[in-house]
Amino acid sequence: MSVMRTSKILLLLSLLILGGCVGDKEYDLSGGINTEITLFQDEVSLPIGSIGPITIKSVLPAAAAEYVTEGEDGLYYMTGKDELYNEVIYQIDDKIEDKSSPFEYHSGNWSRSLPMLPLMLGGMGLWLTNQQVDFYITNPLYNSIKISGLAKLSGSNGLIAEQQIDNVNVWGSLSKSHLYTLKVTPDVAGAPFSVAIEDFTVSLPDNITKKLSYDFADNLICEYEYKASVAVGPEFSLKIELPTIKAAVPFAQFNLHKASVKVVLENTLPLDVSVDYIRVLTGDNPFDYDRDISVTGDIALSAGSVGNPTTNEFTLNVEALKGTIPDITGLVVCITAKGSQSLGVVSVSSDQGVYVKSSSIKLQGGITIPQNEK
Repeated sequence: MSVMRTSKILLLLSLLILGGCVGDKEYDLSGGINTEITLFQDEVSLPIGSIGPITIKSVLPAAAAEYVTEGEDGLYYMTGKDELYNEVIYQIDDKIEDKSSPFEYHSGNWSRSLPMLPLMLGGMGLWLTNQQVDFYITNPLYNSIKISGLAKLSGSNGLIAEQQIDNVNVWGSLSKSHLYTLKVTPDVAGAPFSVAIEDFTVSLPDNITKKLSYDFADNLICEYEYKASVAVGPEFSLKIELPTIKAAVPFAQFNLHKASVKVVLENTLPLDVSVDYIRVLTGDNPFDYDRDISVTGDIALSAGSVGNPTTNEFTLNVEALKGTIPDITGLVVCITAKGSQSLGVVSVSSDQGVYVKSSSIKLQGGITIPQNEK
């Protein structure tokens, strides 16, 4: 019998002997057998989600966002309105000696401070351009009257714009009539502080108390409405923490030390965007993040627009500094948006923002799953 044939017979006998022994609990060898299974040995990619858009208005303080509205053209505008002047006709009549003749009533100077919002926006690097103030008159008489005065818009650094109003006719019957529009040249972007009409003069008919449209409404009122488009300038700089990207990934059971996060960002804002940090959440709120999980990688996007967005795909490396990567509940991304030096001052609209178009976690070497022992 040849040596080769003898070896095969001995191997077969050995296997038969061992097969009979394994069934006996006294000779259980499972403790020395690897009970882990590895899936997708090259790599596996798990989708996380997308968010956006993150717009300029969505990151403003609540007190500021209240005054920022969307115009019919889609642009963001800061608006504000208030009364400048309100006087009862009977009080005016008491100051008139000859009530039987038309007269000019000089009521003096009237002003109102705008909300502190413009200064707040200026501190953030936002500009207010194409500013205008519309003045309105409510005339309680059924006769028309004439209004004169010096309309002014002033800022913290002085006068922004002024214009003389001369004998503008205002119809009666309690309808609020447009008096005048004070426009600011587009290249003037100072933060307004107050609206005023100086030397506010009303040309009234005779016997004004007998010419009221209604007995219950006898107030002569002057109001203003302020409006300006919100723009970003080269000096704009703001840190923005994006909404949490929620992702329930049970990493703990896979004994992973490293993974990578793929993020596709799109930018339609006229701002350069960079990512400051990405935190891996391990709990239910943004403060439940693991400081032993390191996320490294550079992300930067140049300014874009709705018609020409900038899009890029970035890969970030996730590594457990101690132990393995725990269960992940989400990602927190913080970005810095800065004004573009090349674009200058640009108005922004409600459909411009930063989008996380997609995100996924990629695992190199697959997932190793430990099997439960019986």
